[in-house]
Amino acid sequence: MAIAVFKIDAKELDELRAKGINLNQIEVKAINAFADFFWASDKKIKIIVDGSPLKGSRQGIQFIVKGDDKNSVIGAASVVAKSEREKSGREQRQSWGKIKS
Repeated sequence: MAIAVFKIDAKELDELRAKGINLNQIEVKAINAFADFFWASDKKIKIIVDGSPLKGSRQGIQFIVKGDDKNSVIGAASVVAKSEREKSGREQRQSWGKIKS
């Protein structure tokens, strides 16, 4: 078992949005890139995403609405994602000089 975190920072999101790419399109690109990365080594790896199916996502990706309540793996991934967001926010605030270590 492994944990992988796929991050898109706020600056990159802003740049993509400025080009007219909406958040759903950004999410599809990220999910597809994630799936491609793992499927490059083994097509049998199961990709499960929390949320409704997104137009343009790769075949074979399973979407589960409210997945963090229904699937323990998605629930664990949700905890990891929240932890990464908090860590990222702390790092960003430190780089702005608002928090001194």
